[in-house]
Amino acid sequence: MDYQFSFDALNRPKARCSMDHEAFADWLTHDLGNNHQHISDILTQVDRLLGKQISRWQQSWADYRLILTQEDAIVSSARMNHSLNDSMQQDGLSDDEDYLFGGDGLLGDGLGIDPDELSLDEQQGHAMCGLEDFQALIFAWQAFIETR
Repeated sequence: MDYQFSFDALNRPKARCSMDHEAFADWLTHDLGNNHQHISDILTQVDRLLGKQISRWQQSWADYRLILTQEDAIVSSARMNHSLNDSMQQDGLSDDEDYLFGGDGLLGDGLGIDPDELSLDEQQGHAMCGLEDFQALIFAWQAFIETR
């Protein structure tokens, strides 16, 4: 995943990521920002996941939801989550987590999301990467915001 960070005219941190990972940049910029406590909490959870102490963790913010598993990091917009919840209700599904992870608890095909069927706007509101790549992104973001 390619990324770069800068500060806007109001001295707020801003992230840019490669096309397939734009949702991570938007999440970093608008939801995580320079909240050192949230960054620390996320890194703690990543360590717990990599150490196989927990199998998954999720957190919702104003604009995005972050889901971490022992292998993957997924961020999806609240707008997309709302659409997924509508789809679940139409399909008679009631458990958000089962819908995202599938009945077997695995990501990928179990997400309930077919990337080929997502509009460009929906694709930009959803991104996924490996947990170790995500950890590197958060470490880089943390180091960047500490420069100011």
